[in-house]
Amino acid sequence: MIRLGVMYTCGEGVACDYDKAIAWEHKASESGNTSALLNLGITYRIKGELRQARHWFEKALDAGDTEAALELARLYLISDLEVETVKQYLEMVQLGENVCEASKEKAELLLKELGGH
Repeated sequence: MIRLGVMYTCGEGVACDYDKAIAWEHKASESGNTSALLNLGITYRIKGELRQARHWFEKALDAGDTEAALELARLYLISDLEVETVKQYLEMVQLGENVCEASKEKAELLLKELGGH
């Protein structure tokens, strides 16, 4: 189910269709796939539905997916008023055990740009 969602999001072998991607990602999340939570956030962000994106990124983070903290930081970067929130999320990424090295490097770069480390 999650793979079908990715296929529709990226247009891999099928026409790109975010609504179909979301439908498959919802099915995957309902069956217990926590990766689908992050994917839902990404798809909603692509669609420009930032409140929905934030909701799903928060659910993914609550489920233990620390990669979602980087996505939340990126959402909050649009406001100078949220710099401290962004830094907190980026620090979560750096400390996360289940975070890929590229995400940790991106978090470190963003923190340096913000004057955080």
